[in-house]
Amino acid sequence: PESLVERFAPTVRKLRERGAVSLGRVLPTGMCDAVRDHFLAEPCYPSHVPVYATHPPRPLQIDGWKSPYGSYATRSALEAPGFLKVVMCEPVMGTVIPYFGCLPLVYSVNTFWTLPNRAGAMTHGYHRDLDDYRFLSVFVFWTDVPQGEGEFQFLDGTHDHRQTEAI
Repeated sequence: PESLVERFAPTVRKLRERGAVSLGRVLPTGMCDAVRDHFLAEPCYPSHVPVYATHPPRPLQIDGWKSPYGSYATRSALEAPGFLKVVMCEPVMGTVIPYFGCLPLVYSVNTFWTLPNRAGAMTHGYHRDLDDYRFLSVFVFWTDVPQGEGEFQFLDGTHDHRQTEAI
């Protein structure tokens, strides 16, 4: 039988070449609904990460919410139903382990809403995350994200500093 590494070799190759790859749907819809419900019941910070919040957390109310984001404490994300299933699922591990050549370390978990049609959403503009020397970001959409409403976008090849330094 084909090993996990062999099965995801084309995905890893694409990740090395482009810098980003979609793993598609990795969890059943019902599990995503449970995660969404978990977060709707948790207090929410008006920022893309709690450390940048200027106000304490409160229940998310889309109407009247001033920030383009709502984020959650790390504890809340770790306690979300299915969080470990996402981290440990075959598509993620089958891509990340061969990419790094070792077992990965999860060092940061950020969970946030991006609310549609809100001005000033700084992470919606193109930017480079420089968290560490060698890292991967895994984006999980717990809800449907219509095009133009905060979906993740990546410019092919920008993960390679040699290509972007010439610009």
